[in-house]
Amino acid sequence: MSELNSRQWALYNFLKEQGDEWTKQLDIAYALKDLYRFTDSNDKFHDSNARQLLTADIRVINNSDVIQKIIISSPRGIKIANESEFAKYIGKEINAAVRRLMRAKHKAQKGNLNGQTRFVFNRERDTIEAFLIEVDKKE
Repeated sequence: MSELNSRQWALYNFLKEQGDEWTKQLDIAYALKDLYRFTDSNDKFHDSNARQLLTADIRVINNSDVIQKIIISSPRGIKIANESEFAKYIGKEINAAVRRLMRAKHKAQKGNLNGQTRFVFNRERDTIEAFLIEVDKKE
């Protein structure tokens, strides 16, 4: 049995029909309007339920073991990746994930220093205060 629902299959088949062409998510929402139910103007699309549902469907398709193709996105739209596009896309995605991980690691290191003492030669606090001191708020 398939892990994809009929809307996700329709999206996947639509993208296969587009071939190697980029397609804007708004155009997909209009082409599959019975599935994504978008009727507002272009400037409201980004925050619409249709766009959020479309993005979630792309994620499900990409996570599916049933579908072997990979859907990529860029400012030009979305499409099923070819090999060279995928190499560039996945490189950027990995680099972004590594940068995010490094920022999180740095924050964790700063937080773990809370309460530790250090030598400061009278120019700074001698105890690291990484967090705000909580004040009891009376309701």
